[in-house]
Amino acid sequence: MIRRRTSALAGTFLGLLVGLAGCFHDDGGTGGPPPPAPQRPLPVQIERTVEPEQPRVGEPFTVTLKVTVEKELPAVLLLELYDGLTVLEIEEGFALQEEGTLKGVILTPGADSVHTFRYKAECEKPVPYTLVAEASSKGFDPVYTVTTVNCSQ
Repeated sequence: MIRRRTSALAGTFLGLLVGLAGCFHDDGGTGGPPPPAPQRPLPVQIERTVEPEQPRVGEPFTVTLKVTVEKELPAVLLLELYDGLTVLEIEEGFALQEEGTLKGVILTPGADSVHTFRYKAECEKPVPYTLVAEASSKGFDPVYTVTTVNCSQ
């Protein structure tokens, strides 16, 4: 019974994300590539913190994204690219995880609203890893933030 409810909820949520795709991409009804995006900056700020700042290989660390939406919008899609790291746990905000990407949606954010996205990860090797967060919404240019995480032995 619990498994069916979880599957039904996951299916419903996935359907919601697919339905919201129209908030982020419009092909103009042609079925082809989208028209050039307007040159309007998305009124969103993204701040990332990594605790501890210099994680060690095999030890968990926490990544927190604070997303501030400065203007009321229909929806904001947040992608976090974490190629090479192992995500151990999604703690807050993100709804889906695919190979190397976490995805979250902020539905109808109000002006000056703050939203938190958080996950635990670990490094597999003592090398620098690049984290890229992208926020997007239909009719605006996306906003990015890039952080390098230097993992040590």
